[in-house]
Amino acid sequence: MNDTQDEVSVACPEMNNVRDEVTAVQTEENAGDGYSTEVAAPVRDVPPSSPSLETRLASEALSRVGTEAEERRLPSMALEERFFGFHPGVLVQEIEQSVRDLLEDALDGLEISLYRDCFLDPEFCKENANGGEQEEARRMLLQRGLMRLREALFAAFYGQMDRLEVYLLRNVFHIPFGLRIPGVNASENLDGDWEQELGVDASVLSLDATSDDEDAVDRELVELRRSLRATRQMQQRLQKERSALATCFRRLECDAHSRVAAVLAPEGPESARSGALAEQSCCRCRRGATVGTNREFV
Repeated sequence: MNDTQDEVSVACPEMNNVRDEVTAVQTEENAGDGYSTEVAAPVRDVPPSSPSLETRLASEALSRVGTEAEERRLPSMALEERFFGFHPGVLVQEIEQSVRDLLEDALDGLEISLYRDCFLDPEFCKENANGGEQEEARRMLLQRGLMRLREALFAAFYGQMDRLEVYLLRNVFHIPFGLRIPGVNASENLDGDWEQELGVDASVLSLDATSDDEDAVDRELVELRRSLRATRQMQQRLQKERSALATCFRRLECDAHSRVAAVLAPEGPESARSGALAEQSCCRCRRGATVGTNREFV
């Protein structure tokens, strides 16, 4: 039996911590019942089952996890609440509650499955009371691991929910500054005389538009799109004409260089050779200009 207990202690490094907690809880229970605390409970290599310890660990884990789930103070969003018919923060809390319930159900199902796979189901332990203290120790370690998993999972969950809440309240449900909404705040001055201070006509900001106003805006949009399309086409034509003018300029420049070279070159064989070279370079320039022009118009 001692060899088995030593093997369990080596295989489970956390057993010493569990043993210390069991000893402390048993000492507190004896003190609460009126017994002397000077006589400590016998220390075993593998702790026996302690329902009070399990209850204490469970309550501590749930209290740490549940602190973030308490109702938080919602920011003041009177205009948004009037427009949507509910406070956006309440919707976020409902989503958080639904996801938290799903996580709780998933963890409960995982716990039941692990207990069954490890043959540590409470009913099984009651029927097999003589199964040994090793099963009880494994059961305690499994419960402790599940509590740590619960804490880590809910810590990550609440962190992501906080980010989601900030994003929704700032970017989805937020009504911009000075926006006039018919039937909500069209007849109210949101922030004093801010229109007058900025030099803005308050009637322009009103959204109380008729069907004629909407038709006029649609016609104006059509005209603007047509004008924009015509401007782009004109810009393309001007770009092509600019390229053609640049090609003509290069051709004229090449002809001018060839004529100047022919006038300034001395008479004789060298003069003929230089004239031929000038004519050859001029032809290359013309061919390059022609190719460039064709590319531009293609």
